[in-house]
Amino acid sequence: MELIEKRYNFKFPEDYKLLKNDELFTLLTPQEIIDLVEEKKILSIKDVIPFAVQFYDLDGANNYYFIVKNKNIILNYEFEIVANNLNEFIFFTLLDFMYRKQNGISVVEFKEIVSKLIKRYSNSLNKKQKEIINKFHKRKIFSHTPIEDMPKTIWFKGFLTKKELDEIKTTADTVYK
Repeated sequence: MELIEKRYNFKFPEDYKLLKNDELFTLLTPQEIIDLVEEKKILSIKDVIPFAVQFYDLDGANNYYFIVKNKNIILNYEFEIVANNLNEFIFFTLLDFMYRKQNGISVVEFKEIVSKLIKRYSNSLNKKQKEIINKFHKRKIFSHTPIEDMPKTIWFKGFLTKKELDEIKTTADTVYK
């Protein structure tokens, strides 16, 4: 990542070193970052550096995430703010993952993966965030619909509902810091 920092006069946040390629996201290689920046002319548009991608979005799209240059704000592929800093991004990403079990893995495997991810990223979470993550993790996995008003034909399994997830994200600035 030193290559990226030197080339674009950019400094990755310290917590960035804690991130790993895992079920939450895939970190982009320096060459992938360079290719994205040059292909999309991103720096001249938004002054951001891409750093990660998620492959498990509901619509099947790859979600790229960006760090605003010389700040710690995280943006999504539509350049909307998804987190005020890397710590909050990790917290939200863990909750997003816990919200919906991936197809093709058993409930037991899902629980093991979530436990591993919580352990891996616990140092990136503050005390209140750890309490929230652990509260949901203690629950049994249950079936729920992704959106309350949605027809009851689509069901997810997870540790929390979409409504709970949205409430946490909505109140994060005042409650969960």
